[in-house]
Formats: sequence, C-alpha cells, structure tokens
Amino acid sequence: MTLTDIRLRRDDWILGLLPLLEDMPGDAEAMALRVPGRVELLGKHTDYAGGISLTCASTRKMTGVAVRTERPVFEMIDVSSGQRMALSLTPPPEMQGWYAYPSAAARRLLSHVPTPSTGVRLVFRSDIPSAAGMSSSSALLVLSALVLFLVPEVASNPRLRESVGSVGEWCAFLGAIESGYDFGSMTGGSGVGLRGGSQDHTAIIMGREGEAGLFGYHPVERLHTLSWPDDMQLLVGVSGVAAPKATSARERYNRASDLAHRIGREFARRHGTSPPLLGAVIESEAFDECSVIELIDSIATSAEDRTALWHRFAQFHDECTVVIPEAVEAWESGEWSTFGRLAARSQQMASAWLGNQVPETNRLVEMALASAAVAASSFGAGFGGAVWAMAPRIEAEAVLERWESAYEEAYPEHRIRSDFFMETSGPGVEVIGAPGPLSGLLA
Repeated sequence: MTLTDIRLRRDDWILGLLPLLEDMPGDAEAMALRVPGRVELLGKHTDYAGGISLTCASTRKMTGVAVRTERPVFEMIDVSSGQRMALSLTPPPEMQGWYAYPSAAARRLLSHVPTPSTGVRLVFRSDIPSAAGMSSSSALLVLSALVLFLVPEVASNPRLRESVGSVGEWCAFLGAIESGYDFGSMTGGSGVGLRGGSQDHTAIIMGREGEAGLFGYHPVERLHTLSWPDDMQLLVGVSGVAAPKATSARERYNRASDLAHRIGREFARRHGTSPPLLGAVIESEAFDECSVIELIDSIATSAEDRTALWHRFAQFHDECTVVIPEAVEAWESGEWSTFGRLAARSQQMASAWLGNQVPETNRLVEMALASAAVAASSFGAGFGGAVWAMAPRIEAEAVLERWESAYEEAYPEHRIRSDFFMETSGPGVEVIGAPGPLSGLLA
C-alpha cells in the first residue's frame, strides 16, 4: 500500500497524523496501525513462569502511520507528547527510557541480515496511560516491530521466517525481544532490561472485541474465550503512582522473575522437566508440595530468601491452579460474588507474597468494593499502576464517581496523574497495508 492509498482513506485517526507526512512522496510504501493496551484481569506475574492469565485488549490505543524512507533511519514522532527520535539502523544502538523499546525491536529484527539501505518514519499518538500497568511500553514495542516490516531486510529475514510461523509464535517472539531471550534460531540480546514474558504482547495482538481470553504462554495459545457479560461494566482506576518497569522498578520486577526461575531450573535439573519453569513444575508427575519445600530449602541462601522463594511459588501455584480456573467457572455461571472473592484473593497474594503492591493500589481495590463494585484487583507489573473493577452496568457511572471521589479525597497528591474511566474489551492489533510476511503473522 502507498502513502497515497493511506491519504485517500477518511478514517479520523489517520487524517490527524498525515500533516507530519506532507513532505513524503505519494508512491512511498506505507501502512496505518492501531495497537491497543491491555487489561490483565487475573494472572499476576504468571506468564514468564509458564502459567496462565486472563486478559483483554483495551480500547485505549496507539495509532500510527508509517512510511518507508530513503535513509536507513527509524524516525519516530509522538504527536501526543511532541517527542521525536531518530534511530540509526546501521546498526541500531542500545538506548534508555522509552527509546529502549523501538531500539530493542530494531536491533533484534535487523540481526542476521544485510545492512539496510532504507528506513521508516512513524507518526503516532497514544491515549494509553503511561507507566500505569496498561502496557503502554509493550504497545510501543509492538508498534515499532510492526512498522519495521516496511524495511525489506526485516520482511525477508530468513531466521525470522524459520523461527516465527504463527500468530502465537509472533506474540512469544515479541516477548523475547523485550526480555532479550533467544527465540528459535534468533539469538537474544539485552532487550529492555526486563526478564518478563509475552502476556502483554499476546493480549495486544490476539485480543478480541467483547471478549476476555484465557491464555497459556509456553507455547502461546488461546485456551478459552469468555464473552463479556452484557450486564457488567469494566472500570479502570489509574493510581497516579508511576510504575516505570524499565527504570526505577526494574530491579524489583526482575526479582520476582528470578525467584520463579530459580525454582523452575532446580526442579528441571532434578526431574528432567521441560521447560525449566514453574508451570512445568506443577504439571509434572513428580510434583508434590513436600518435594518443593525440600527443593526450596536446598537452594535458599538465607531464611529471608527461603521465605521469598516459598511465597513466590505459592502465589504462582494458587493463582494458576485455584484462582483463575475457579474465576472462569464463576464468570460463565454469572456468580459474581464468587468471582469477586477470587479477585480479592489474587490481590491479597500479590500484596503479601509477590510484594509488588503500593498502599495506593491496595486502597484502590478496597475503595472500588466499597463503592459497590462486585470485583476489583490491581494489574500490570506492580509497584504502582492501576486497578480494574467490575460493576453492574446500570450502576457503573455511580460506582465510578464514588470510586474516584474516595481516592481523590484520600490521595489529593495524585489528583493530577490519576485517572478513572469506563473501559470495554477491545479488538487486538489492526494493520492497514501490512506487507505480505507480516499479514501471515497476524492471521
């Protein structure tokens, strides 16, 4: 598709981005994209450990128009903030802050290929709250990876074709880009400095409008689909406490990942399970609670470390084997009091065992329930961020108003950055004018 084809479309979200592309020739190859954020309903820190989670795509999104350029530079213009970046593709350097995400995508996608002779200009805007747990950073990485397919060397990368052949593998590979892990024949790198998984990328790519999806992550697959109930409204409360997992929260985020991987690797060493993840531990015929206690005792370096390892295992086990399966059953039978009880248990384990909550997110959950929501829980990496709530649709506006008022009264210092809004489960990624190889990955 050419830029002229894009210009002829009358979509409001496209027209608003075109003025910054007026100097580009009409016959330049181009694409337009919508990339949503996501809401994690249940499944805190489970994906990278081989577990499951219940998610939906957000209606908050990044929208962009990208054009192939004659210089090997990835130029990004954020209309929302006015920020600009010009990233050399020969080769892409490692960068920090929000620049780390497009930089990581470019480094990984251009590995094992000839030096590119062309580049990309991307003009985009976003209404996904930043550092709020709604995956604005992962959405930026997905957006960057998609538009880089306008560079012929990326679209024709033979190792990419060998390693990534389905939408599930594409989601997993995007997670590997962010974490820096190897994937198939694609060697890893530094990523963005986070040892995470592919939950965010899966919800962003595979989300469906009006649905919540139950996903597994090793491999990435849709396990079950829940239709959004007509009588229930999703609400989101952003605490205003930034959760910058690529900067100040990185060490604490990675600690939860490291604890899980230590147990998984040791169990795999002893019993030959694969992959060496907590998910494989609880699925193994060799698994029992006593053996895990003994294993933790053997690898713990101190009493404090032993407690941290056990709490990490207990949170993962109960989230994946009790909370999520029973919550799915409650959702399908309309037992919202049971669903709310299970969401509360997830929140309690995150606070007491994961240790990734702040007072504001715990209070947001309490205030949502006190405002007549039937269920509420925090989501995202933790250490700040947001809380979702479910309320009867006929009462949703009143619930949201009471919730926001209570929070602003308790935390007036967060009034500028906090945000409360009604949400629905939106569609996954939409790409207009996707090059052939990319269309296959999104099918």
